[in-house]
Parts: sequence; C-alpha cells; structure tokens
Amino acid sequence: MVRTLRSKVSLTLLSTSFLASDDSGEGTAGFRNGPMSPKHQDSTLSSPPQSPVPPGTSTMLPHHNTTTVHYGASLQSTTHAIILLHGRGGTPASIAIPLITTFLTPGTESRLRIVAPAAQDRTWYPHVYTAAQSQNEPFLTGAIERVEREVRALEDNGITRDKIMIGGFSQGACLTARFLLKYPAKYWGTFVFSGAIPGLFSYVMETRGRGEDEFEGVDLRGTRVFVGCGDSDPLIGARAAEWTAWVFQRRGAEVTKRIYEGLGHSICKEELEVLKGWVQEMATEDEVRQT
Repeated sequence: MVRTLRSKVSLTLLSTSFLASDDSGEGTAGFRNGPMSPKHQDSTLSSPPQSPVPPGTSTMLPHHNTTTVHYGASLQSTTHAIILLHGRGGTPASIAIPLITTFLTPGTESRLRIVAPAAQDRTWYPHVYTAAQSQNEPFLTGAIERVEREVRALEDNGITRDKIMIGGFSQGACLTARFLLKYPAKYWGTFVFSGAIPGLFSYVMETRGRGEDEFEGVDLRGTRVFVGCGDSDPLIGARAAEWTAWVFQRRGAEVTKRIYEGLGHSICKEELEVLKGWVQEMATEDEVRQT
C-alpha cells in the first residue's frame, strides 16, 4: 500500500465544511469556486443534452433529461474530451470550474472539450455507496447510462474512447468506478477521487475475493486508473478505495493508488498534478506529428 504525506503546499479544492447526514451517502463538499473565463464555457449551457440514448435503454430512467455543461473546444475542433462527474449535492460547475486551469491551457483549450452532465436533483443515487446495489436502483443504472450517452455523443463526432477521460469526486467518483466496470474499454484515463465501487454492502473487505466474481470478463487492459483517497476521509474509507484499486488491477487496468495521510474528503495538489500530466500528453502528440 502506498501512503503519501501531503505537501504543505497542497491545494485543497474542497471546503472541509461538507454537508452529510447519516443516511444521505457520500455527502457534499463545496468547491472554492474561482472566476471562470467566458471563453471556456459553451453557450449552450442551459440546453438539454442531445446525446443519443444507447439502444435498449429506457428514456424514462433517472437523469435522462438533465442538462450538460460544456467548456473548452467546440465539437468541430475537439480531439480529446474529459467527462467530469460531480458529487452528491453538486452541479456540473462545482466540479468543472475548479479544474478548468488544470485541463484547459493555451496548449489544450483549442482541442480539449470538458463535458459535465448534471444529476437529477443533484444526486446520482439515493443511498450510501456501501448499500446493496439494488437499493440504489434505478438511479445508479440511470446514471451509468447517462454517462454512456455522453461517451457515444463524443464517438459520433469522431472522438474515440482512447481519447476520452472520465472521472469524478465523491459520489461522482463512485459512479465513475461503476461505469468503468459496466462499459470497459481502453480509455484515455479514468480517475476516482475520494470514491469507491458502489455496492460494497455485499463485499467482504477482509477476504477481498468475494464480490469480484461479479466483474468476471471485464477487460480493462490498456486503461489507466488513478484512485486517490485520504486516510482521514470520514465518508469514503481508505480500505474501500484500496479494494476498488485492487478490483481494477485484477481486471487488467494500469492502476495508480494513493492513500494520502491526513487528507479528509477533498482533492489535493498531488492528484491534480497527475491529471495535469495526462493532459500534457496532448502537447507531446503534437510534437510527434510535427517531427
């Protein structure tokens, strides 16, 4: 197990005054929002998403008619995309705005598109992530299909899954983990910040093998996954994050796991540096094309 002591200059994006009730789940953590440059925000902020519904999926599932916020490049110029999933009680802007400067730089903003869908009533699923999956249905399935709609909309515009990054914080991170197991592929990257695979009620953490059979046949070879969590997180246990990383490793993913000493339910600078490194690969690809 890798434990990392946070640097004293760690940038905590989330306030420590998150809201959580005993039965509400992962809780809400408020980002310290900074000003957003108008050029980074899509003018269609309030319009309903036009993403196609995957075949066989009911349009009556929860989240099917929520809005999507876009930042960065237009679809016509996009070569890479990042789908961001907010936490319980959050909004697309609450996760996207604090990460804008990490993702959109002078070298990426003309080709990188940020996609941030909204959860119905600001909640992807009603119960805690440790509850049996059936207790969070049909909301969890609706959330997974909502993310898949965004992925397919990008694919329809020529952006393949190996150019799509997906990640989230808290409940959005839990959704990311479950989505990856439902729709495995070679993605550009996925990140799970302060989250774990939903449905842990049915898993026995001490033996680890139990519950993993559910994911038999899932192939994540070629996909990198970053799992980060604080050992002082009161909402997501470090052991749950460790188990999540182990499941992804068993399914062939290239996993980086970090348990941060003294970190609560928040995101730290070291995690953002990982994402910054992934995004900088776009510039490297440009250099290769030009040589």
